[in-house]
Amino acid sequence: ALPEIITTVVTAIPQIVSSLVTALTNSIPQIIQAGIELFVSLIQALPEIIATIVAAIPQIMTCLVTAL
Repeated sequence: ALPEIITTVVTAIPQIVSSLVTALTNSIPQIIQAGIELFVSLIQALPEIIATIVAAIPQIMTCLVTAL
């Protein structure tokens, strides 16, 4: 039974690879759009991110001094 399963899987590999490539190729516009949206969201959040980091600097410094 196992050799038959292996043979079937090996026979199906080209179709599996072809299907994956086709799916990825067809999804490229959506992948690019999602990347753009993610990047824009990150840029828009930068002021909040920077403010949070700046607010945490005293705690970071305290931890560093305490660790030494």
